[in-house]
Amino acid sequence: MPGRNSRCPCGSSMKFKRCCGKPLPSTGLLVPLRKRHECGHVLVLTIAMVVGSQVFRGTCPRCQRPYEYLARPGGTFVGYGDESSYQDHVGYGLVVFENTDLQRAESTIVRSIRKLGGRGSEDIHCRIMFNGHARAKSEWSNWHLSQMRALLEDIVLALRNCRPMYHFCHVDTRTFPGIFPAGGGWSELALGKKQLVPLVYMGAAAELPERLGGHLRLFVDPDRTKIKWFGDQRRQVTECLQFTSFDAPGMEIKPIVATGQKPRLLQIADVLAYAGVHALAGTGRNRWWGDLFAAFSPTHREFCWNPPPPKSD
Repeated sequence: MPGRNSRCPCGSSMKFKRCCGKPLPSTGLLVPLRKRHECGHVLVLTIAMVVGSQVFRGTCPRCQRPYEYLARPGGTFVGYGDESSYQDHVGYGLVVFENTDLQRAESTIVRSIRKLGGRGSEDIHCRIMFNGHARAKSEWSNWHLSQMRALLEDIVLALRNCRPMYHFCHVDTRTFPGIFPAGGGWSELALGKKQLVPLVYMGAAAELPERLGGHLRLFVDPDRTKIKWFGDQRRQVTECLQFTSFDAPGMEIKPIVATGQKPRLLQIADVLAYAGVHALAGTGRNRWWGDLFAAFSPTHREFCWNPPPPKSD
């Protein structure tokens, strides 16, 4: 556990006591945990943050059927998100750790890099590492492809001891229309790959409000590309990332754009997203990416297009 006055390991550049070490809300050591029952009713349970896993049993007030849930307590959770696209696929990866595991996770990455012959300070960015021209001009210029593959495999396996949660969502552009029809107060919207990023972000984040009870700080990689979103004003891609849970009312995720020196663990979200979209191609050299993506064992969703029903005459 970092000291109260030391820099918070989540990467916010704030002191630990004013960031992830800040006391929980006025509920003290009891926080609400929302679970959606099979009948659709949202149950609000109360979980103690200082004891082990707890089993909740009861009867749903709507359908009168019994329920049983196993809940793991936690304090503050910190997440990191990044997107990637390859061929016909756009994907978003989210990596979540409990605050108490952050320093161990960062140290694990440094040890893996040093074990493979690096200094430990190298930035992991797949678009540079696995592009020959970009790699030749980077700090990875002396690394062979086999070394970098071995490095990512080692990191993913070693991080399992840090209790990560991985979430990934993708969209296949071949199954999506090029134009989103007008309606609901917005005009017709052209759907390029950048417009699909907020959608796959929502898919990746779908479980987080209910699962973590709102105690999540989420850092995302900045993307300042301006796109036309719903409405007439052009906005940066990062500004379009937002999510409100229907299963856990009142739980909203407001991502924090990582600025300055990016958090080390944001680089793992880059690997997850990059591996995911390359795995979906599934041919030739991309089969290795499929194996790496499987090693993450993420919660994986596909964002699908559900066209509106045709208008009747």
